[in-house]
Amino acid sequence: QAQRHVRTGAAGASPPLQRVSLRPLHSGAPKVVATLDQAVGPVPAMPGEAGDPPKKPDASPFQVIVVEDTGGSVVTIKCHGKESKTCRRSLFILPIEGVIRKALLSLVQWKWFDRFILLCIVVNSILLAIKEQRNPGGQVNQVCGVIDKILTWIFIMECLLKVPAMGLVCGRKTYLRDPWNILDFVVVISAVVEMIPAIPMSSLGFLRLFRVLRPLRSLNAIPEMKVLVNTTISAVPKLSNVAALGLFIGLVFAIIGVTLMPGIFYHQCRETQFPVHVGPTVGGCWQWNFSADAAGLCGGEYDCSDVGGFCSGHEAEPEGPLKPVFPGGLLGPMQGGDPWCRGSEPTKLHPETDFVHFDHVGGALMLIFQCTTMEGWTDLMYYVQDAKSLVLAWVYFILLIVICSFFLLNVALAVVDEARDDFEAQEEENEEEEEEGDKEAETFPLAGGDEFEEPPLWLDIAPVRMCKALTENEYFANFITLVIAGNVVTMMLDTHPPIVAIQIPKDSIARGFLVIFVFEMIVELIARGLCGYLKNPSTAFDGLVVVVSIIEEVIYMTGGQAGGLKALRTLRLFRVLNKFASRSPPLKILLKSMVATAKSLKYWLVLFLLVLYIFTLMAMHFFANSFQFEDPDSLDALVSRVDGEDNYVPWCPEDPSPFSRVRSDTMHHRQDCIPRAHFDNFGWGFVTIFQVMTGENWNTIMYAGMRQGWGFGFFYLVLLLFGQILFLSLFLSMLLSKFDEYKSEMEVEQKAKMVSRQASLLRQTSEYKPDMGTVTDDVMKKSPTSGSTSVESLADKPRPREKSLTDDLPGQISDAAEASAPEDQAVATGGKHDTDTAEFIDPDVIPSTSSAWPKDYSWFILSTSNPIRRAALWFLNFRVFRVKEDPYAEGAKDGATEAAKDGAKDSEKAPKESGYAVFDTFILVCILVSTLGMMLDDPLAAPDDPLIMVVRTANTVFVWIFVFEMLVKLLAFPFFWGKDAYLHDGWNWLDGIVVLVSIITMLFPEGPAFLRTLRILRAFRPLRVIKRAETLKMVVETIFKSMKELGVLLIVFLIFLLIFALLFMMYLSGLLYHCDSTDVVFMKDINLGNVDVSNVNFTLPLCFGNDIRDSANSNAEGSPHQRGSQARGYWNVTEWVFEDTPCPASHPRNYRRATVDTPICVARCAPSFTYDASQRGVSARYPQLCPKRYESTEELPSRCDDPSRIVSPAEQVGVDFVAAMQAWYTVPCAGSTPASAAAGASPPLADVSCREAFCGTDIDPTRVANCKAECENPHPSFCATTCSDFPGSPKCLSCMEECQAACECAEFCQPLIKDAAMCHEQGASWEHAISQNFDNVYNAMVTLMEISTTEGWVDVMYAACDATDLYVQPVRDVAHPMWMILFTIWIFLSFMFLMNLGVGVIVDKFMDERQRTSTDDLKPAQAQWVKCRAALLKAGYIFVLTDLDKLSPVRRKIYDFTNHKLFEALIMTCIVTNTMLMAVEVYPELETPEMQPWRDFKEGINILFALIFTVEAGLKIFAYRRSYFKDNWNRFDFTCVIATLVGIILKYSNSGINISSLASVIRIFRIARLFRLLKFKPLRPMNKLFASLAVSMVKLASVGVVAGLFLVLFSILGMNLFGMASQEEDTLNGHGNFKNFWVSFMTLFRASTGEAWNEIMHDLSKDESDYFRSGRWCAPNSLFNTQFKYDILKDKCLIEQPNACAGRVQAQLFWIGYTLFIGLVIMNIVVAVILEGYDESKNSDEGAIIDTCKNLWQRKYDPDHKMFLPTGTAMKFIIEAMKELQQDGLVQGSEMNIPTLEATSFARLLANIPMRLARAFDADYGDRDPRGVPFMGAVRQVLRGIAVLSNEDDQDVVELLNQCDEMKSKKVLALNVLEMKHCGPKRSGTGPLLTQQIAATKLQRNFRRTMSIKKARSDKDVVESTPVVPAQVSRDDVASPRVAG
Repeated sequence: QAQRHVRTGAAGASPPLQRVSLRPLHSGAPKVVATLDQAVGPVPAMPGEAGDPPKKPDASPFQVIVVEDTGGSVVTIKCHGKESKTCRRSLFILPIEGVIRKALLSLVQWKWFDRFILLCIVVNSILLAIKEQRNPGGQVNQVCGVIDKILTWIFIMECLLKVPAMGLVCGRKTYLRDPWNILDFVVVISAVVEMIPAIPMSSLGFLRLFRVLRPLRSLNAIPEMKVLVNTTISAVPKLSNVAALGLFIGLVFAIIGVTLMPGIFYHQCRETQFPVHVGPTVGGCWQWNFSADAAGLCGGEYDCSDVGGFCSGHEAEPEGPLKPVFPGGLLGPMQGGDPWCRGSEPTKLHPETDFVHFDHVGGALMLIFQCTTMEGWTDLMYYVQDAKSLVLAWVYFILLIVICSFFLLNVALAVVDEARDDFEAQEEENEEEEEEGDKEAETFPLAGGDEFEEPPLWLDIAPVRMCKALTENEYFANFITLVIAGNVVTMMLDTHPPIVAIQIPKDSIARGFLVIFVFEMIVELIARGLCGYLKNPSTAFDGLVVVVSIIEEVIYMTGGQAGGLKALRTLRLFRVLNKFASRSPPLKILLKSMVATAKSLKYWLVLFLLVLYIFTLMAMHFFANSFQFEDPDSLDALVSRVDGEDNYVPWCPEDPSPFSRVRSDTMHHRQDCIPRAHFDNFGWGFVTIFQVMTGENWNTIMYAGMRQGWGFGFFYLVLLLFGQILFLSLFLSMLLSKFDEYKSEMEVEQKAKMVSRQASLLRQTSEYKPDMGTVTDDVMKKSPTSGSTSVESLADKPRPREKSLTDDLPGQISDAAEASAPEDQAVATGGKHDTDTAEFIDPDVIPSTSSAWPKDYSWFILSTSNPIRRAALWFLNFRVFRVKEDPYAEGAKDGATEAAKDGAKDSEKAPKESGYAVFDTFILVCILVSTLGMMLDDPLAAPDDPLIMVVRTANTVFVWIFVFEMLVKLLAFPFFWGKDAYLHDGWNWLDGIVVLVSIITMLFPEGPAFLRTLRILRAFRPLRVIKRAETLKMVVETIFKSMKELGVLLIVFLIFLLIFALLFMMYLSGLLYHCDSTDVVFMKDINLGNVDVSNVNFTLPLCFGNDIRDSANSNAEGSPHQRGSQARGYWNVTEWVFEDTPCPASHPRNYRRATVDTPICVARCAPSFTYDASQRGVSARYPQLCPKRYESTEELPSRCDDPSRIVSPAEQVGVDFVAAMQAWYTVPCAGSTPASAAAGASPPLADVSCREAFCGTDIDPTRVANCKAECENPHPSFCATTCSDFPGSPKCLSCMEECQAACECAEFCQPLIKDAAMCHEQGASWEHAISQNFDNVYNAMVTLMEISTTEGWVDVMYAACDATDLYVQPVRDVAHPMWMILFTIWIFLSFMFLMNLGVGVIVDKFMDERQRTSTDDLKPAQAQWVKCRAALLKAGYIFVLTDLDKLSPVRRKIYDFTNHKLFEALIMTCIVTNTMLMAVEVYPELETPEMQPWRDFKEGINILFALIFTVEAGLKIFAYRRSYFKDNWNRFDFTCVIATLVGIILKYSNSGINISSLASVIRIFRIARLFRLLKFKPLRPMNKLFASLAVSMVKLASVGVVAGLFLVLFSILGMNLFGMASQEEDTLNGHGNFKNFWVSFMTLFRASTGEAWNEIMHDLSKDESDYFRSGRWCAPNSLFNTQFKYDILKDKCLIEQPNACAGRVQAQLFWIGYTLFIGLVIMNIVVAVILEGYDESKNSDEGAIIDTCKNLWQRKYDPDHKMFLPTGTAMKFIIEAMKELQQDGLVQGSEMNIPTLEATSFARLLANIPMRLARAFDADYGDRDPRGVPFMGAVRQVLRGIAVLSNEDDQDVVELLNQCDEMKSKKVLALNVLEMKHCGPKRSGTGPLLTQQIAATKLQRNFRRTMSIKKARSDKDVVESTPVVPAQVSRDDVASPRVAG
């Protein structure tokens, strides 16, 4: 190919090939680039080419030339410089030679024709998106309709041109043979059909759906997009197996649910125990009212006792306490009686259970699919928990999540990753991507000498050189970085409400920073020149930021507002990140890898957006204007959407209330019935589809769609399967693959740079140092191809073993120490100081020499030779040995006995792992028991409870045990100075802290609150198990080794988090607030018409009393809302209308704010403020306004509902305090008016103002001056408009006085203006719209962090889209375009990109650790050999019965009958049929007489199946006898049969025993037999996936233990931190809380799946102020001391209803730490384990191989199961088994052609076996056992043979197998023991090997052939010189000298 390019280049047709990319053998290798001359040398001219003239170019680029014509139906043509294939004759009439055909081909293959069509497609796609669904007859739709018709005719013409040019369908390469053209054709035909007038448009709605597929045609224009699509398509068949397995498992769970839990979602509380018949006996109705105050479903954990109701279910409920009983002997509705009265019909409490339930298998499968996506599954679990059983709910849903979510979803990821790898490998084999290779090589060049050459100066003069030197100066760069960081810090100081005191200095500092940045910009411009400055992205961006900042500053100084542009400043943080990266190679590698990975995913992103686009158009086609509900939150029922003319109404019905919005001409009105996620326009439809892709609340969107019909649920299933599971799995696979690839390249590049720098330094060094020889040799080694430094030489050089992070854990010995330290030194130091040290240390052999004091001294006085210290060492390291014998080693028993006798002196003779450390084992048991005690130590339990007393007493004992352990260690080892010092081990730090905290809390049980808080550190005790468990070492290693890279990734994530937090804070700070009432009129609701807004006073006249307490508002829990200040008058359409009557006598004083931006204050007592009698202001004037705070448990209020309870004086303190804290006062801040302010008089309402009432007049003068300056500067919000428009006016003076008063008493007065003030003036409250906010940088970062997990991100986005301005009521969708885009970008960047990189880090480290810790170090062939041997030998039996010929004839016939394929098929058919009958159960089932035959049929068929299964068990027991119970499936079947018979007997014996539940469970168990179907050959792919599930479950044991330990740790922490928190929040409720360990564990497990963890965090983060504002109360956790104040708390009902404040900081730290660690680390290890399990099992056919051998053995060779065959017959079995395995596709390799006919002699059979295969056999020739060759021995030869066949390219495979058999690893030794057990002792060596016999047979055969040929030739006088060639002798038949010998 290179020669062809050079020839054409020499001829002038194309430029010569200059560079050739040599692709590396692996992704981590460097890419080497060489010129053509270096690669292939000069290319000589081909014969006949030297004098040939250059070819004449084509006359016209539109000419069509036939390049190749082979005479077939397809010809190769060349058009526009491209070759393509087409049919010879189009439409049977247009030949390729015709002028018309060539003209058409030239036109349709012209690039501008394709570009024009693509442009039309883009325009058409845009038209589909901008269509107004809510205004079908609008002008936009009319214009779109006209353009759409034009485009349709263009597409029709395109089709009409391509069909004659390419041919329609007959023949290859025709139009419809291309899938993309089929799509075009369908779209065109659908458009043509729509144009036919005779066909009604209503019947063509489905055809319009094809129009949304037009954007897919754009994929055809980009090759990379086609590759992605083909990759996706290739993954679909492989995913079908996963889907089939998921459907199978889902069906099992669905049948279990339908059988055990039908109708449970109908369980509700009723007001009466029985239905009441209303009306006449005949023709009346049954009335049974629901309890309105019921907490939820009933029948399980909830029993309706709190509302005094009665729990009942549906009329079809099985017999039991929940089945309705109709009194008077009357029939119920389902029995044919009177119907239910209106409102009493059995309904479901939760609307979503109309679609996901256990009433039939369809609803159950939908529920299981929803739970598989881990969205909304906890609500369903809690429903089942309330309505059925807590244990059943937990077991069912936990198994469902683990199996379906954790396993199946990750297996789907593994399958997609495998498909991508296979497709990419195929692409690499089919195409040589030279150009792409060159690009990659240029992108990541090796660091050679050219990299360090500096670019020349743009102008070589002194100023330029000076500026250049300054820009390259390290100190200058550090200074600029420091300035950037300072600038960011000043931006972080912005808050809401703003701290006005720091605003002026902050602005001054910002201007100073701007001056510095301008100076830097000027220096950079001089140093680089304008072109160089603009070409550098970093400096160009800096310049843009500086210019924008200057413009913004100019606008601000001239009185304008341009604050939004300062958001660009946040991006300067990337310079800080770049600076850190230059100092940190790991960070630099990570950043470069991230950038390269992001670039490589650009085509995926385009395809992803296109898929979102198409699904959005499809959803708009289905659901536009259809999401309108009576309750848009619950999606309960659809509203009437059809007008009188049967047209859909796009808006909600008008609200007739006086507070409704009267304008309906904009999109912000009449949307109250429309949910936020809808498809009424393209923008929200696109975001809704993206929301479904992220999995956030997708189920609620599906419920809304299914309200239109159940069939629409299929759309969401396809969207989830294709979009989220397939497409996002492809993204994650590409992300991990590319990230790993680029990261490896970056690491190589970094090493190359280091090598180049070292080489450069060495070249500059004049003196050579001999001690650097090793480094010099490595550095100066050159690559033979490129001449650059060879990195492979350094990468392949052996390096010292990386120190394991757990080598320092107790119980581990450093390999390096073992290798380097002499034995005497190791003994002298006592080894490691841990209690589980592997070596036994005899104190008698410790030498008396010691280090210089105080090093290595314990307690600074005990040297290593001290007897006390030696005794402590002996005590720590004492072991009891248990030696495992090697059955192949002679004298092993004697050796073990000697080792046991010698004990400690000869401990080295015992295997390291066979000893038990007595003390350490005892401590481990104590830790486990202590952990169990902490789990049982319920914080709400009574201290005198016997169990609690035992637990807490045991805790004291364990504390002293751990103290003793700590003291012994401190005696045995130095404390902090010396080798193996106690504090040198992190685990000892943990032990020491836990022990010290336990001692302190035990000695001071009633000490200060912070000491009692330290008690929670005991929860870290379970972590001590990790260091003492060897099996957990690898998981812990993975966690620790991942921490470094995860820490770097976390730094990058925090930088992005800070950037976006500052960006969002600048725009959304203070905006996410709203008024909590809908009966309030705001400024936007007033229809002003043409009225000037400046003349309207948006304020309300208020009436106040003579005392501020008359203005108190309260919404205390359990009491009616109390109004304080009263608004006088009402709003009409344009203005506030005064009432004629004056203010009432109770509130005689009137007041009205001067202007809309004049603040009014909401006054509240501060809970954290300390009051005393001497305090000014509050206590001096109004002692009852803010009374004394509760300070003890006795003073806490009661939560009991008993009105007769007597309140103690101490408790009254708490009652008064809570009442005062819950009250708020909407009052003037200072009480001034414009008149009083203008006159300089005292405010007329000062005595009822906030400042006067709460702070008095004695205020610090400094504060007064500062507040005055703040309000006059002016204030950013208050008085800004009034004082700017009318400076110095009375209104301005009054406004500033109110502003100053609010500032002077800021602790108690909250100033509000605009809508916020109007909200409070009308009696409502201004509060947070959502739990999250962006009021300061910390809250912004927490908000962005939590939504990066996709939890709650749509709610935050909705609130941002509604935000308008500070103190202004939000308006729906007022600012939606910008925030839709920004939040989508953040979710993609954080959730999809950055978070998933953590998965890559964890998986990579786990695989590395698995490889590092692998002790077997097996080659692939050896690993497969070990797996096959294990599958063969570990089975308990081969056949259930042997020696069948000895059975009686009847027994033998029955055995043959029960093992016949048809019998097995019959039984499986019965099981499947029985399962299907269980699956068709529908609830409720009518009990009318018409349904009785169906019920009788089901009952009869169940009895029939029970009889069949009983007969099956009886026949097998008769045939097998005791052997029947060897098989696990037989034992399982027998149990099911007995249980079924017992159930039938009890049912029909009228015993009165209710066995319905038992019968249901028994029927469910039989479903397990369906898994036997996986053994059938068509289901073998599913069997592999199921095997991977089994493998993963085994591998997940250690991960599960570690995850369980951390869950236990966090559960105990949560129980101690939040056990007393209120359980009456929205999410922190009776289901999800921390009241005891088990509920805590379940709550945390739920949170680990991402289910509303953020809302629990927000509920726990509420402080006292939050509770008081909501009308409730909480108290500090320190007052809830259940150990000493339990009786008091019990008396106040604070045990049943705990009410402690958890604390904002500790709640956020707990939940963010838990989410990051469990979600980002532990759960990703689970992903790594499942990926590894799938990788191991996907090629694991060991079970199928053994089954094939068993079936062949019993079917053809040993039907009597004698288990032995003669040698000759065994050889035929071996050969035939290998051939059958090849035919089944279980073994790869060339096909075997060895005859195994009955007439084939043994010698001939041996002679036909190739020697390569014969070398694999290691059996003896001849029968040592007179019975022949055993089954195990024969199958062993089969397994060795297929190992050779599968590894034909490996010449040493036989040696590898032999080496594997001789390994001393545990796995191989165990297999050898099993083989000896099954096959007898090893070969004695007396007979020849089968390999030798085959070689000898071949030699004899060849010798005889040669001699016969010679004899025949001599008889015929053949010439002696004729060579003698043996007939049919291949190279494989020639035995090697070793074998032949």
